[in-house]
Amino acid sequence: MKIFTLQRQEKGAFMLKTNVRKYDNFKMYYWHGATLVGKYKMPQLKPTQSIPHDVIGYNERSGIKNPEKHWIDFFIDDALFESFWNHPEMSFNNLKRFEGIITTDYSMYPELLPAQNIWNCTRNRVMAYYLQNNGFDAIPVATWCMEEDFEWCFDGLPEMSSIAISSNGCLSSKIADRTRKSSFSKRKIKLCHPERKRRIFVTKVSRRQRFLALLGMTLSNLFCRLL
Repeated sequence: MKIFTLQRQEKGAFMLKTNVRKYDNFKMYYWHGATLVGKYKMPQLKPTQSIPHDVIGYNERSGIKNPEKHWIDFFIDDALFESFWNHPEMSFNNLKRFEGIITTDYSMYPELLPAQNIWNCTRNRVMAYYLQNNGFDAIPVATWCMEEDFEWCFDGLPEMSSIAISSNGCLSSKIADRTRKSSFSKRKIKLCHPERKRRIFVTKVSRRQRFLALLGMTLSNLFCRLL
């Protein structure tokens, strides 16, 4: 696997190859210093062993009592947090009051162009990296919509880490349900490890079902990337 590292530059600096000054417009500082992995060079994320509880949606965070006892998730309509991509820092002071964040879940749908799904997956990985670098306990999100996505949609996700999966939207459809079941079951025997018990947590939070897997094996094996 090829690994690339993006060197840190300040906002507004010239891009290395083209010498173009429109650096900040592309939000490239979000992944400063990242190790880029996989086919589409997604930022490699750090693992976390946190298991969220009392989770609320990003759009429900106002007026919450005892925010330090709650987690924030983005398993909501994309329109409700699209602006977060352009100006996440504006929410940082508010978000740091909470115990942790389940990172952004920009949607992937079979109806979208392949490039659109790749871009949304990349945004999820980039924002998770940016949140981790800004001191948040951030649990990454795994998202896919078709089996062919397995080739790249898990790149950058950490091994030996908590990973969040939503059953909302695309993943609630019958087609996606079959895809999800195949991703967990086709190599069921190979998920066993002689020295460690595997655990998968299924929780219901805010009337929406979420899946959280505490990984004790490599992520690629768990999701059966090599079908």
